[in-house]
Amino acid sequence: MPVTRADWQGRLLPRTDPEVPLQLLAPLRPAPAGGSGVFLALCADGNEWWMKPVNNPLGGHTLVEEYVVPRVGALIDAPVCTTAIVGIGPGFERYEFVSGYHLEPGLAHASPNIGRDVEDLPYLDYRDRDNNRFRHMGAIALYY
Repeated sequence: MPVTRADWQGRLLPRTDPEVPLQLLAPLRPAPAGGSGVFLALCADGNEWWMKPVNNPLGGHTLVEEYVVPRVGALIDAPVCTTAIVGIGPGFERYEFVSGYHLEPGLAHASPNIGRDVEDLPYLDYRDRDNNRFRHMGAIALYY
């Protein structure tokens, strides 16, 4: 039996905007590589966060990667980063986070700076170490 709009009626309303416990205090520096416009920032909690503004070069579709995937991943204990929504107040419009793009007041997605080099590998190595078999299955579930 196909799902219809009536089946969803009332399940998503009333919609509320996410709470924004973090506020941007100072942009620190752009990421050394990549085209999405990520930049390192100091936030009101005193920690450094990697932020991706909504007006980044990749566009608004980053909502799925930055908001939905980490939350679904956490539900299945997949290896996902902690994420947060960060508020960007007025006064940062002159900051060019990537060539040709300036910050706009509003919301941004963020993940904490974990303070060490991290490498994004396109393959699943070290399956026999630690609990990697379980973590790899979580990553594969999110990918597909």
